[in-house]
This record gives sequence, structure tokens and C-alpha cells, in this order.
Amino acid sequence: MASATSMRVVHPHLHTPSVRVFQRNAVPVPVQVSSLCLYRLANASTLPHSSALRLSSPSPSPSPSRRRRCRCSPTTSMTKLHVQQELQATVTTKCFFDVEIQGESVGRIVFCLFGDVVPKTAENFRSLCTGEKGYGYKGCSFHRIIKDFMIQGGDFTHGNGTGGVSIYGSSFDDENFDCTSSPSSPPSLPIALHISNASPSSLNLFKFSLRLVMKHVGPGVLSMANAGPDTNGSQFFISTVKTPWLDNRHVVFGHVVDGMDVVRRLECQETSRVDTPRFPCRIVNCGELPLDA
Repeated sequence: MASATSMRVVHPHLHTPSVRVFQRNAVPVPVQVSSLCLYRLANASTLPHSSALRLSSPSPSPSPSRRRRCRCSPTTSMTKLHVQQELQATVTTKCFFDVEIQGESVGRIVFCLFGDVVPKTAENFRSLCTGEKGYGYKGCSFHRIIKDFMIQGGDFTHGNGTGGVSIYGSSFDDENFDCTSSPSSPPSLPIALHISNASPSSLNLFKFSLRLVMKHVGPGVLSMANAGPDTNGSQFFISTVKTPWLDNRHVVFGHVVDGMDVVRRLECQETSRVDTPRFPCRIVNCGELPLDA
């Protein structure tokens, strides 16, 4: 089983554990402690916090002397491409990032949040965008970028993927996962049954298995990075492709509704062997927008 991006967040005054990230068909192999591309083993709690694991993907890794480059061809359709996709839930909040690369403004990313489905996660992101708690995403970097996968940010305490903090404390629980995916959870009735043949009393039982579960359906999905179950903090990632192997591992709580061209430009930044952008990619301003904006 494979998975995607993640991190563990702790209070900035406490020691910070390593971040893990999953990729399709990836396997963990040891790397130097300086690596930012980390992976949590099943017994990661027994490892020293300074230890780090590197993901090895099926594709060959670039040589140490070469930095990865990719070419992006700007198109007018990039910005609005994802808007044509049907959003997974009702939009309750809109937020924005104003982004710069190497000191140059490259535009604004606008997110819609699904607060009705994932209220705690959406409120955490909104509050960190406004900075109303005295800390947040303003000035924060996108510290990890993987072409044809995702861009990750939100570590405003350390800036390298090992920090961050939520508005609820060091971390908070997952929301909106499909309970049927866990062997320890009680089974729900299969929705594929012929409901037309069911009795009125049995139909009431179907209410519990029809809960909306949001997925990593394609480019622009906004999801939480984590270091395992119930370890959400402030780090997030924006998918640049469909990533179904992340479903029920990372909480989807929003979607990019404008500025996907900015996301693509970030995705195409030259990076190091450990997926760190060569040039600073920063959120210079952020906040909340009116729903009709």
C-alpha cells in the first residue's frame, strides 16, 4: 500500500519529530538526517527524532550533482481548468495566498474550504490564513515540491517540514475518513444493495453508510499533511494530480478555485535531491475572502 505527503506537528517549544511522506509504490530507504523527505516506519515512535527516511520511487533518482528541472508552458486554461471539476462539498469559506518566487510576485491562489464536512480542519486553515491567533501562514515557505505529485507548505515554525502547530495545540484528530476502511471499525451496510426491495425500517440503517467522504480526486485538492493518524497540525499540501492512494490517510478539506497557474509554476520549480526548492517560494500575504469574491 502506498501513500502521500505528511508531517508531524508539535508545539514550537517542544522537540519536533520527523515528517513522513508517502508516494505510490514507494519504499523507505535510509538517508542522511538533513533530508526533508521523510517517512515514518510502523515503529517510528521508537526512532530518535533526528532520524530520517528517504522515499525511493520507481523512477530513477537524479544524480547528486544535478538538480531537477522541468518546463512549464503557461496556458490560459490552467487557471480555470480545475474550476470545471465539480466541487466535492458545499463551500463555507474562501481563503487566499499571495505567492512570490525568489522575491518576485507570481500571483494569488484562492481556496474554497468545506467547513460543513470538516469543520475543525477548515477552521484551522482559515485561522492560520488570517493570523488571528498571533501566528499563521504569512511569510511561510513551500518547503517541499514534487513534480506530478504535490506542493507542500505550512511549517511556519521551522520552515523545513519538521515543525508547525495547529490552533488547537500541537495536533488534532482526523475528520471525515471512511470508517469502513478500518478493520477495527464496525461494518456499515453496503450501499449497493437493492434499496427498492428494502423495508422502510431497514432503510433507516442506510443513513449511517451514506456519509460524504471527500477524496483526492485530482489537481487542486487541498489536504492535510501528517505523521500518522490524528497528527494534523499546520502543514498542508496541494495535489497536482489525482492521488487516490492518499484517501483515508490525509484529510481533504478544500480545493483551489483560482490560481492553479500559480500552483503549476510552483510545481515546476527547480529542486534539490530532497525536493527542496532551489529558490525561496513564499506566502507573502494571506487571509480570508468573501464567499462572493
